[in-house]
Amino acid sequence: RPLPAPLPRAMGRGPSTALCVAAALAAFVPEGAQAELRVTPKGSCTVRDVKLIEAAGGGHGDGSFTKLNADCGAKAWNAFTGINPGSYKGCLKRAAPVSEPCAQCFAEGGVWGYSTCKWHCMVSWCSASCIGCNKAHLDKLDACIGATAPRPTICTDA
Repeated sequence: RPLPAPLPRAMGRGPSTALCVAAALAAFVPEGAQAELRVTPKGSCTVRDVKLIEAAGGGHGDGSFTKLNADCGAKAWNAFTGINPGSYKGCLKRAAPVSEPCAQCFAEGGVWGYSTCKWHCMVSWCSASCIGCNKAHLDKLDACIGATAPRPTICTDA
């Protein structure tokens, strides 16, 4: 198979390193095969982390990554202090297991969710009200992890 054509120059400079690497790797993918390349220069989660997270997926069922997060939030919660980020991270690293920087993103999301949405989430973490409130933090979470986090599904209309 022939090598790909040279990459075009952008704004008088050469293409980005990530684009060059992607093009070079694409040359080795057999025809007809699909390849996936994740470039997450600012994300805290590794490619391995993202694969683990995606494999567990969203929803609200047991074993889903979103349910693991809810469970870790419940274990890290204290009536006097709220969510303990260290406990949350430790729980998630054991349950998923993801890297420390990746777990930090989700711990920060748990702290944000508790401080902002606790009244919306009194009935359930997967209630329509709780999910609706937490949507305000999803862009920040996605930016932190460097990918799109799995989304929970509604389990109750409350």
